[in-house]
Amino acid sequence: QVVVVNFWATFCPPCLREMPMLAKLQRDYAAQHVLVLGVAVEPFERRMFVRQLAQQKQASFPIWIGASTQHMEAFGLGTALPGTALVGREGQIVARLVGELNETQLRGLVDQAIARKP
Repeated sequence: QVVVVNFWATFCPPCLREMPMLAKLQRDYAAQHVLVLGVAVEPFERRMFVRQLAQQKQASFPIWIGASTQHMEAFGLGTALPGTALVGREGQIVARLVGELNETQLRGLVDQAIARKP
């Protein structure tokens, strides 16, 4: 499985702009075993607000709530939001994207990750 790990927060306008595109990516690539995982850099106590906002933005993918910038750093993304890591089929990070996503670029990287033979 290829996983698009997207770190975001409710206070980050570029993060919120990306959500509908990521939901569409999840729908378009689901049959090819691509999973989008939203990672909310928000305290767990804000989970209801995070869920409501994600629902408003049509985020139909799973969301992990309670991440921190330390988690971002573990993925090699630094601390600036948004940040996205693309994890290949064998569990290695095959791409890192810092800042607002470009849909064409992301889809190209996902296609490359799918085409890689395990």
